[in-house]
Amino acid sequence: MALASLPVTAQFSAGAEGFHITGDTPVVIDSLTLTPSSDLTISNRSLSLSYVPIPGTPTASIERVYTFDTPLNFTGLLGIIYDPSTELNGNSESILEISYSASDNGVFTVTSGSARNLVGHHVSQMLSAQNLSSITATNSAGALPVTLVDFHAKNEGKTALLTWTTASETNSGTFEILRSRDARDWQVIGQMVAQGESHSRKTYFFTDPSPESDNYYRLKMVDLDGSYALTAIRRLAFEDVALNVFPNPSTDKVTVRINDLAKVKSVELADTRGTTLRSLPVSVVNQSVEFDLKHLTPGTYIVKVYHHDGTFRTLKIVRQ
Repeated sequence: MALASLPVTAQFSAGAEGFHITGDTPVVIDSLTLTPSSDLTISNRSLSLSYVPIPGTPTASIERVYTFDTPLNFTGLLGIIYDPSTELNGNSESILEISYSASDNGVFTVTSGSARNLVGHHVSQMLSAQNLSSITATNSAGALPVTLVDFHAKNEGKTALLTWTTASETNSGTFEILRSRDARDWQVIGQMVAQGESHSRKTYFFTDPSPESDNYYRLKMVDLDGSYALTAIRRLAFEDVALNVFPNPSTDKVTVRINDLAKVKSVELADTRGTTLRSLPVSVVNQSVEFDLKHLTPGTYIVKVYHHDGTFRTLKIVRQ
């Protein structure tokens, strides 16, 4: 089936009933060709097409990038039909390779040995059980910035240990370690120099010595030319023994108990939009603060504990 080309819009959507492809049957979806090795059902997914290339060295990808909103595990022949007059983006047809990002990576793997049809302007590659998130093509002589194998975050006592492994690096500059409390606003908490040029596995380690009770981590992989890619997000939670809210859920009131009072300036009760409903100062005499919830409608609220150093911690409470 072929659908009209529209930039960065859903070209193909498959609902719960799914779109079934019989094994060894070639299917074309807006110039993306799929020939699964066995029966394949694509369900609860949308496929979009962008004409913005992926940065790379010495050339970026072609100006045709497909993205599944939910990664597709695929075994079979994967290919792209492209327009050589407008989409090559400086790449040579004779050495094009299929490139893809997997579900956990967010960065691209450049394959080798892709088949090229220079008359039909089609490049294809056999894949085995690969998670496909985004798909494009680039020169075999080039590389997309970093090929990431994995990225993990785990608790190490009161610290957070981040580890990641690259399969290869070309023109890579630095890794910026990003942390967030809400997976929206990010701050750089560290930086590591990348290998630069490498064709073997390289593992990196970074320790966050003072994580919050709830943390989101990701890497910003910056190339030497300034281009960059962001990894998938990893969430890591720590039990906050210095801060306790009870009872939670509650129908009438909650008590916020704080062990390290010397560091605390004030405690706020806010709604989920961030609007402050009540703010109470904290003195070293009392180890707890109490909020009356009886006048509030049932729902979720946020307790914010502000420290003298400008940092703060948050906990969710539920008013039943």
